[in-house]
Amino acid sequence: MKRKNLVILAGIIWIFAGLKVSAIGIDDFFNLENKVLLFIPISAIIYFLFFLKIFSPMVDKNIQRIESLSKDNIKLWKFLDKKSYIIMILMMSFGIILRKFTHLPLTFFFVFYSGLGLALFSAGIKYFFKLIRGELLDA
Repeated sequence: MKRKNLVILAGIIWIFAGLKVSAIGIDDFFNLENKVLLFIPISAIIYFLFFLKIFSPMVDKNIQRIESLSKDNIKLWKFLDKKSYIIMILMMSFGIILRKFTHLPLTFFFVFYSGLGLALFSAGIKYFFKLIRGELLDA
């Protein structure tokens, strides 16, 4: 598999994850009783900026790691490294536990999941911008 394809796969996975997480947050918004509170969208933007600041460098590091892979016999699952798989599993587990076993208000879930999902989506788009701008070795 070409390194370019790993970057495309990583971008697709991040975008898909972002859409799924955002959908959870948006669904919670429609279940809120009081939707006119101005702080709710502002808080979601703050979460978005916070997570984007974390995810954007992760994308750059992942692309550098993918580019450092030998061109011969690159495996499909190498689009992430072991540490990233562990982080992904922990984040998903934490999210499931948070929703199933806590009694936090829907406002929290809307704000948190919307900001997180948009940041994941944006980070996924960054993979494709790097491809389009020709910043990859065998793109």
